[in-house]
Amino acid sequence: PESRSTPEIVKVTGSARILIAPGVGGDSRRAWGLNNFLRVAEALRTGGASVTWLEGPDDAPYLEGLPTDDNHPRFRFERHELPRLLDRLGETDLLICHDTAYVHIAAGAGVSTVAIYGAGQEGRFYPAGGRIKILASQIACAGCQWHCLWDRLVCVADIPVEIVTQAAEEMLAGDPAPI
Repeated sequence: PESRSTPEIVKVTGSARILIAPGVGGDSRRAWGLNNFLRVAEALRTGGASVTWLEGPDDAPYLEGLPTDDNHPRFRFERHELPRLLDRLGETDLLICHDTAYVHIAAGAGVSTVAIYGAGQEGRFYPAGGRIKILASQIACAGCQWHCLWDRLVCVADIPVEIVTQAAEEMLAGDPAPI
């Protein structure tokens, strides 16, 4: 199950602009969970950041349940609007996402990113460069190619909210070293 502890308040200098992309672009079992992303967003907002939710062409199911108020603005784009997405990434201090096309686009655009990876492919699709902090489980069944022995992908689902929040804080402070 998703971690339930209260998120730690993050000290963000200035007003960091954060983009969160909870979509996974494929097997929905690989999603870390909207509630986890919401908790990270709340901690970052409490620290002074502005958070916007990224919704690409196939991401709507992963944003179901996201409040539709001023505290949860969305940036939506369609398949033919890649230049618009690149412009938005260029205005972003930090992207938080799964191991999707977003992490690779951000790497190429030089955008600081925290990427949540499962262990199914054990590093096979990590970006070759960029300012990316990859969070991946070190689990005995890594490299399973997503043929999971469990009823859920524990290598993604059990990544603690606190670790993602810490990674975001470190990236905003200019530290891309792995944690």
